[in-house]
Amino acid sequence: MASDSARNVAVGVTVEGRDSSAPALRALQRLRQAAIGTSISMRGLRDAARSVASVTGAVTGVAVGAAAAVGLLARTAYRSIDAWATGADHLAKLSRQLRVNVGDLQAWAYVAEREGVEASVLEGSLQGLSRAIGMLALRKGRGYALLQSVVGGPDLIRRLQQAPDTLAALRVSLDALRRVAPKYRAALAAALGLDPQMLRLVEQSQASLDALIEQRRRYGVLTAQSAAAGEAWRDSLTALDAALEGLKTKAFPGLIRAALPWIDRLTEWIAGNDRLGPQIEAVGKVILDTVAGAAMALRDVVGHLADIDRIIRTLRTGGGKAEVRRRGLLVESPAQAEAQAEIERLRALGLVSDQEVAAAMALGRRDWSSQERATIAAMERLQRTASLRGAVTIQVAAAPGTTAEVSRVDGDALEVVPLGGIPALGGAR
Repeated sequence: MASDSARNVAVGVTVEGRDSSAPALRALQRLRQAAIGTSISMRGLRDAARSVASVTGAVTGVAVGAAAAVGLLARTAYRSIDAWATGADHLAKLSRQLRVNVGDLQAWAYVAEREGVEASVLEGSLQGLSRAIGMLALRKGRGYALLQSVVGGPDLIRRLQQAPDTLAALRVSLDALRRVAPKYRAALAAALGLDPQMLRLVEQSQASLDALIEQRRRYGVLTAQSAAAGEAWRDSLTALDAALEGLKTKAFPGLIRAALPWIDRLTEWIAGNDRLGPQIEAVGKVILDTVAGAAMALRDVVGHLADIDRIIRTLRTGGGKAEVRRRGLLVESPAQAEAQAEIERLRALGLVSDQEVAAAMALGRRDWSSQERATIAAMERLQRTASLRGAVTIQVAAAPGTTAEVSRVDGDALEVVPLGGIPALGGAR
């Protein structure tokens, strides 16, 4: 029977290959070792800087602190002066427009703020009242028609026209609004050019408002002289801005005329240079590669700075050199450093586990008293483990004239792949 003549032929094949990433890994290991030296140098530089700072730090700190304090004080003083002068300049110009005393205007602004009336609303209402009084004098406008048609309206027109200034007219208006029924107040306020928000002042008696005005005067209000100083400040800064703009007007046209030919040449050169784009791309790639390499180097430096700090902490806490060795933080020779680097490479590639590394180090320390020889022995043991784990066993079984089956045995995994007929095995005996 065919089955009686069939024989299984087992072929053991060990497939060995070269890891293409090995050169890159070795380069990274060299970078890592260089980073260790760099980190030690950085640590020494930091210690030296601290030594110098311990001598000069106090004097430098006082000088820098004093300079910073002076600069902050100067900036704060300028901002405070400018803010005050800006407000004084605004009130001075508005007081002349309304023909009122600047200090009285500032006091009324305080009253409005206390009663929840915005400063812009107060200013707009005073300007509206001033315009309304002018229309009443001309006997024109909706306000004049309304006041002529209500009881007491003509008397109110007369009192408003006799008021010495706009703030006095505001007092007359608020008094009239208090006398009418609440449902008519909004219409009367509109006829007088007042914002509806000004009705909040009507809710308070004139005596209460006068008390707030007197309170603000006790705190200090602008005088004609102080307002003039604020105006002079702002006028000077406005003149300075105008002078700077004039300087630009004189200088910039000449600069533009001189620069235009160069701009035109650059435009033509860019438009006519077809190779400029690839060149920029190539330079950009070099820059990106350089930055990436620097970032990796910096990462290694920072990591090894942490290692060095860990070593120093171990020594300071009394662990001593033996404890440092036990933790694997100290490398004493180039051979031991190479062995340790190879162990880390195998671990990074996943060819050995952390438990296998720990076991190999323990066996190495058992067999060798020298830390260097123990590390090398552990490396050799882990290399054998990694090579066995990376081996691939292929078993081929076939009967003459039948289809072969290939079983790939890789650890615990088993994969059966039909490959077709193998004539060479048909005549095997």
